[in-house]
Amino acid sequence: MKLTILNDNICSHIIDGLTSEWGLSIYIEQQDLRVLFDVAYSGLYADNAKKLGIDLETIDYVVLSHHHDDHTRGLLFNQFTEKHRLLCHPEVLTKMPAEEVEKMRHDFEIISSTEPYYLSPECIFLGQIPRVTDFETGTHVAYQDLLVNPDQSHEMLDDSALVIKGKQGAIVITGCSHSGIANICEYAKLITGQKLFAVIGGFHLRDRMSEDVIAKAIDYLVKENITYLYPMHCVDFIPMLKMVKKLDIKRVGVGESIQID
Repeated sequence: MKLTILNDNICSHIIDGLTSEWGLSIYIEQQDLRVLFDVAYSGLYADNAKKLGIDLETIDYVVLSHHHDDHTRGLLFNQFTEKHRLLCHPEVLTKMPAEEVEKMRHDFEIISSTEPYYLSPECIFLGQIPRVTDFETGTHVAYQDLLVNPDQSHEMLDDSALVIKGKQGAIVITGCSHSGIANICEYAKLITGQKLFAVIGGFHLRDRMSEDVIAKAIDYLVKENITYLYPMHCVDFIPMLKMVKKLDIKRVGVGESIQID
């Protein structure tokens, strides 16, 4: 399995001509399956794919992790000539701006599901993530509300992830983990019946979060003894430092690939 980073907050220092922005987009190759997971904020993901020699026209699915525009707005700039399948939680379609949803319906064959959806026998969209931990709320406070009313949180039932069943365990690919990184991982283990082998993507560990929540999330990842950990996008500086002290994490930028055999 190979994952190529089409957009993250940082660019690789070894590949010229690529650009990045706040957001996430990953191109996934798993056997014969091709998936575009999230599309960041603009058309950068498509431009970077061209520069990397990746033909996005060959994908089988676009998968949206949740409705936030740093993961979905790139759909406005899609360059597809064919009508590909687009998979998401149904609330994504009610929370995105109406003009974006209209374009989605015009450009894509939309599939929405709250239940696990199999893209292939090994690759599964998790649908709605159960809240099972005692420290992750599965809610979100919009940045513009943070200073005015930090208690004005919103449910994020549409926040989901992918899991791929591998020979050595489950490979979890997350967008922003508003559901809670531990909640997502626990559901991935339940659906696949496997232990965790790799967790890749946004873990939603932010500087402004409670130190207790960050500590418990990191302790969970330590306990799970995960072979490959790639925190990206929405893991801030202080939580990243705390992770480094306890975990063997790896970092990648735009243009780099993760190969898992």
